[in-house]
Amino acid sequence: MRIQGLSIEATPEKVARIYNKASGRVGRVPTPLTALAYCPDLIETLTTLSGALTSSHVVESRLKTLACLRAAQIAGCPF
Repeated sequence: MRIQGLSIEATPEKVARIYNKASGRVGRVPTPLTALAYCPDLIETLTTLSGALTSSHVVESRLKTLACLRAAQIAGCPF
């Protein structure tokens, strides 16, 4: 069973802002965000955390990308 993601029309205002920001960044709303939209506080917290991790310069960008690729391989995700 899969969770049916929420459309932008069905989301609260703060989730719609997150959808718009994601859409502007990657050209669409990623599917995991549409599933997380059922819990606005969770999606807001996770996108804030993700933004902080992405913008941090403690670990160089290239190493972050390699870590993401390796985690996807371990999880069996076609990344």
